[in-house]
Amino acid sequence: FTFQGVKIVARYGTVYTMVFTLGPSNLRWGVPRTVSQPITAQACARTEHFIVDEVACRPCVRGAQCNGTQHLVTQPNYWRSATATTKFVGCSAATGACLANQTTWACRFPHKGLLCRLCEPGYAGSTCDQCAPAQVNRFYFASSIILYVGLVTYTTRTAFMRDDSSKRALLVSVFKRFLGYNQTLGLISRLFTGLSATVFAFLGQISNLALPQSVVECATGGLPTIPLFYVYMALPGVAFPMLIFVYIHDWVRARVPSFTELIRVLIRKRKVVFAHAEPGVYNKKTLIRGRAVWQVLIVCLSVVFLFFYPNIMKQIAMVNRCETIDFGDGEGSWMVADVEIDCNSERYQSVASISRIFLVVYGLGVPVSIPLLGILIRRLYGELREKNTLAFLFVGFKKDHRVYRYWESVNMLRKLAMALIINFVGNGQGRLKTYMAMWALTVALALQYIHQPSANQRLNDIDARSMLVLIVSLNTVLLWDFDTQVPIFSTNPDHTFPFQIFILTLQGLIYINFSWLFFIAFKEIAQMIKKSLGTTSKSMNEVRQMHKIGSIMQKAGHVHAQKRKASLQTQAHPGTGLASMLKLARSVPKDAPSDVPRSTSSSSTLADASTADQSCPLPGTSGAASSSPELDGRTPVLCQTPARPQPDPQPHPQTPNATRRRCKQTRP
Repeated sequence: FTFQGVKIVARYGTVYTMVFTLGPSNLRWGVPRTVSQPITAQACARTEHFIVDEVACRPCVRGAQCNGTQHLVTQPNYWRSATATTKFVGCSAATGACLANQTTWACRFPHKGLLCRLCEPGYAGSTCDQCAPAQVNRFYFASSIILYVGLVTYTTRTAFMRDDSSKRALLVSVFKRFLGYNQTLGLISRLFTGLSATVFAFLGQISNLALPQSVVECATGGLPTIPLFYVYMALPGVAFPMLIFVYIHDWVRARVPSFTELIRVLIRKRKVVFAHAEPGVYNKKTLIRGRAVWQVLIVCLSVVFLFFYPNIMKQIAMVNRCETIDFGDGEGSWMVADVEIDCNSERYQSVASISRIFLVVYGLGVPVSIPLLGILIRRLYGELREKNTLAFLFVGFKKDHRVYRYWESVNMLRKLAMALIINFVGNGQGRLKTYMAMWALTVALALQYIHQPSANQRLNDIDARSMLVLIVSLNTVLLWDFDTQVPIFSTNPDHTFPFQIFILTLQGLIYINFSWLFFIAFKEIAQMIKKSLGTTSKSMNEVRQMHKIGSIMQKAGHVHAQKRKASLQTQAHPGTGLASMLKLARSVPKDAPSDVPRSTSSSSTLADASTADQSCPLPGTSGAASSSPELDGRTPVLCQTPARPQPDPQPHPQTPNATRRRCKQTRP
């Protein structure tokens, strides 16, 4: 039989056959039943695929590799949840965890889980690095904690300066800017790729005092995300242990003998002698220096937020960042930082509500509270108390300007804007994030250029240059595709290397600039110390001279005591007194000891000697009745009695006071 114009619409996945039979007839013979060859739907092209029970081919979907059949496999960095769906979800190209040419749930070891974002036991971090041996990991964890504690301790001691005119002011100002620059690099590190992203993330961790994620997970066995969030929110409470440390520091320092107290006093040009500088003199130079408890707490909080503010904002933004994913069998919302947390669950909703409260209190409350707190202190206690309390925040800025002194609040708002842009803008919108980060930095650069808030022009220059370098680096990022992490004009990932070198070179230039400022700051401190040591040496020479004068006066007092004794003997035995006095005078050694305590200052010696004339014997009185040289502990004086009147062959007129008793104190 021949048939023409027959068209069969076949469904894919179904095999058809045609059976030919002859219907009922009156013939005594029949036609055997005939079955055609299997009939299937027309094959799809290599770039197409079909779905069972559909009658048409479909073009290959994004993220899939097609071969003309219903079997789809993944492209590199794509993930599929089930074979029944044609939805392929992109994975992170930085980790390369999602394997190609696989059907479902294909992850490169040791990655696992949804979108291959989890790690097998013994591995940690975003790239699932193998944990170091337990001893090595504990050592790294402990050494990092010790390093961070030392850095915070040093910064806390530095923060307790009276005002920003201290010799450490430039050093502290450069340090704060260097820290803020590294924190910004850490925030925008996710916009970069390759070596630059690794370097920026490391610098951000150091400046934020954040331990690497892999170290924390390996040391704690994988701390859950929500408890870790509450740990970060409690970080400002570190200010209270710091407050206790400050008071313990001052308590110990006030009781430990200080042999350098004399030098400190001499620098302040106090009139002291070595007799007063005993080893038991205590050092009264403390950190508090008269501050109230609330002032010390404010200084501690300033140090805490200097280090932890960007990281706290980052954690708040991460908790509020959910990703809605359609796997083909229905949409779901999961937390980006931890895909095991369903954003539609009640537990997450309660945590998200609390995080928004922290966002208002920490994110906006801290920058806004700085000027408000300063105004309140100035109105209640005066401007001097305001500068004394907020000196660490004011340092480096124009302290006499009532707006520019609070410029640290502007810097904190800039960090807040960067954290919100990087974490709140949707995933997969890296180009939009880059543009918004550039706009935020451009506004900050314009404000810096217009107002010039720093008191030192070098600080204004480094602020402007650092923000300009960040803007240029972000412009360079726009030259590559954010999905494939290759340049927009190439498909070879190696072509990003020149851009990496260019970006890192820009950062190197800024680091050289910061190094030069650190050198200038240390040089100024060295010059001030040298000047102070010169003043101290001069004061030490003056004290030595005073001590020498005191020794001479003590020797003279000893000789005078002997002469006084001889004078009394002369009055009792006129014939032998003069010879005895001369004999005693010759017998006194040059280094004769003195009964006068060495701790007696020269000024007190002169004062006691000035009143010695009251103890001199009156004419006609007995020498035995006069005051003894040892009485009252005063320095003895030599009282000279005028010689007996002798007949003068040529009398001359007598003065009215010729017969008055005269006492004279000999001086060296």
